[in-house]
Amino acid sequence: MKHTYLYPIEDGELWLWRAARMDVPDLFGSPDLGAGDEEFALSVHLGDALGVARDLLMKRLESRDRVCIGRSYVVPGSHCVSAQMHERTADRTVRDVTLMLWDAPYFRSYDWINARNILEKTAGQDGRDDWEPIRAFFREHRVTKDNGKRTRVIPVWM
Repeated sequence: MKHTYLYPIEDGELWLWRAARMDVPDLFGSPDLGAGDEEFALSVHLGDALGVARDLLMKRLESRDRVCIGRSYVVPGSHCVSAQMHERTADRTVRDVTLMLWDAPYFRSYDWINARNILEKTAGQDGRDDWEPIRAFFREHRVTKDNGKRTRVIPVWM
């Protein structure tokens, strides 16, 4: 079963996250069975390009700090039937935190507080990491006026 993890990214990686977070069926659905060869070929080519972005992002994330927020995953707004099914079966914590961080806001203020509160209540359950590693992750990647960080946090499933 796939799990969803939170990873930090920097400002310059926001475009890469946006390119890598969804595949062709998530973005557009799949071509109809009666579609022509050109439409299927275009779908494959787009998928290949998005796959390159995803591979690059995953390579960058390999050595980064991460915490597990639960089993399953959510791809907000996906047109893929399989992803929609996974969203329905994902627990509320994974769903709520993913929706909150999907657009990779700076990890500060309300997003930081709300995600922290959700995970504090559910840490150690349903495949999630225990509270101490989650708390340390939140402390390390929090953006404040005083610390000068420009960290964003993204939900990645694998």
